[in-house]
Amino acid sequence: MRGRVLFATRSWLAGPGLLAALALLVAAGCSQSPEAQKQKALDRGEKFLKEGKANEAVIELRNALQIDKDFVPALHALGRAYVAKSWYGDAARELGRAQALAPESVPIAADLGRVLVETGAWGDVGGQAERILARDPKSPDGIYLRAAALLGQGKAEEALAVVAAAAQGGIPIPETQTLRAEALLRRGKVDEAEGAYRAALAANPKEARVLAGLGAVRLIRRDFEEAARLFADAKALRPLDPRIRMGVAGAKEGL
Repeated sequence: MRGRVLFATRSWLAGPGLLAALALLVAAGCSQSPEAQKQKALDRGEKFLKEGKANEAVIELRNALQIDKDFVPALHALGRAYVAKSWYGDAARELGRAQALAPESVPIAADLGRVLVETGAWGDVGGQAERILARDPKSPDGIYLRAAALLGQGKAEEALAVVAAAAQGGIPIPETQTLRAEALLRRGKVDEAEGAYRAALAANPKEARVLAGLGAVRLIRRDFEEAARLFADAKALRPLDPRIRMGVAGAKEGL
């Protein structure tokens, strides 16, 4: 009887049972490989970003980068996570690292350009615009960044001309009304600027930049109560944005 048991055991070890056990061991080993670990951390980080959980996303993406400091998708996602927290300096750093490793990436250039708009680095914004437009002259991202750079450098007329040319060419730029509003406001055309801001708000009621722009218009009109409401709505969407916080303070001081 003992001989039969030993024979059966040996037969299992030499047959399909051994192969199944080895397969499980190999699978377990692969799941713990650095490649798998960093990809899992990236996937969790992206999931948290979609759920609006920027802090959790930052933790997961940093975990991925501890495994591979040059993991471009994690650097790109970490930059976007910092944008969600309004940490624009940190976002620019991580997106800059991603671009150095993937200089041909248009999505990285577009995200970096938008961060540079927030920091007011207008020369660098223009550089990102040209980088994108060299690959795709009809890129909405590239055209937006070119117009934003011109506007930031005080060239409102040229910025409006870029936006108008894009509209005539049938190139949709989501920020068109916002750019028009900001350009008009800089030229002192408050009524027209307010109309453009309201058109932008109708298209996207959750755009903090537009709410803040309308708040600035109401400050100019000395309607401090409405300005406070608009800046409060903008702050609820981007609580750490320093310019919005300044707007809140200005409205409160007016009240």
